Amino acid sequence: MSVCSVSCGTRANADADSALINGVYDRFVFAAGTDGMDNPEDYFTDNALKQLQDDYDYDCEDGSCYAYYALRTGEQDSKPDSDGLSRIYSVEPTGDGWYTVSYSDMGWFGKTRIKVVDGKIDMYERLSDS
Repeated sequence: MSVCSVSCGTRANADADSALINGVYDRFVFAAGTDGMDNPEDYFTDNALKQLQDDYDYDCEDGSCYAYYALRTGEQDSKPDSDGLSRIYSVEPTGDGWYTVSYSDMGWFGKTRIKVVDGKIDMYERLSDS
């Protein structure tokens, strides 16, 4: 008989989803660990890619411009009297594939809800800024 119950699979999924979210923030949102060669289709579903395209506020020549900034605060400059760093504080599962991501965006506090489906980000919603 296995020592692990259904919750172990859920925990493994949550750990994998958390790793996905952290990786996306590093590669795309905060762009700290990117060389520009990552393929967004590896991390986002078609639904999320459409949402990122719809949220893109600038001219886009080739039709594949994504608003990764929609996953962070609306701030454009570092917060005065802060370290100005961007980093994730926590990724908390809230049920049904949803996670609340708490982070610092150049010193500004933010929260975003992210839904993961089949190992990819499927939807997102900014909860709060500063």
